[in-house]
Amino acid sequence: MFFSKSTLIAIVFLIIFKKLKIYDNLMVPIVIPAGKATLTLLIKIFRFLFKEARERTEILKKTKVMEYLTNNEDIVLVGDSILENSKYVPKNKSVKDEIFKKHKNMLMLAEDDSKIRDIEKQLKKMPKHLNKKSTHLIISVGGNDILEKYEKKKESDITTKKIDELFIEYRTLLENIKKNYKMKIVLVNIYLPLAESHVKLHKVIREWNRRQKSYARAKQIKILAIADKFDEPKHFTKKIEPSAEGSKIIAKQVLDI
Repeated sequence: MFFSKSTLIAIVFLIIFKKLKIYDNLMVPIVIPAGKATLTLLIKIFRFLFKEARERTEILKKTKVMEYLTNNEDIVLVGDSILENSKYVPKNKSVKDEIFKKHKNMLMLAEDDSKIRDIEKQLKKMPKHLNKKSTHLIISVGGNDILEKYEKKKESDITTKKIDELFIEYRTLLENIKKNYKMKIVLVNIYLPLAESHVKLHKVIREWNRRQKSYARAKQIKILAIADKFDEPKHFTKKIEPSAEGSKIIAKQVLDI
């Protein structure tokens, strides 16, 4: 609170006296003129302070989501278009924009079409001062690697065997990050695209998410399970990329870590 209980009670009584004109009828005869002027000034000051307190409360209500991430906690995002979807949505509707509206301490390093091999290059662009324990490193990668391995295959020829080598590469990346950086790692799983050309990959994506979940549990790493949230056409652009609605879902998941 901005005032003690006793101060608030005194202020309330002063305001009531003023509103009911008790001040003029009762207090004036027994208070010298100088005292009246002082009380009037105090009432004006208290009214001003109350107005300031109300405005602060309104600001806090509008920005309450920031309670999840304090001002000392930075967010760095690396990976693919699940996080960097600005070219697929209207202006100011990307994941970055939705996060930035409510949390300013963020850095977007993710790039469209990125694969596992690109993540370390993205991290090299990060300012050194962000490499600290209070920084949350959000990693979304794997979808384009799966697409690269399976895109040209017929659905009948698709198996989960190729996932073995992809996941070894993914796991090696994460172990290197843990070794070389102090940040808190947060993984993002892969949603199921609605495009007909990608439906054949659903079985592989589910297997990827299963392995990721198992790895994260063993290493005590948090996962943003966006795959559970992307279940309507409006969440996608071109049935593949996150739409403006999808941006809100991903941003909320990030802000709630």
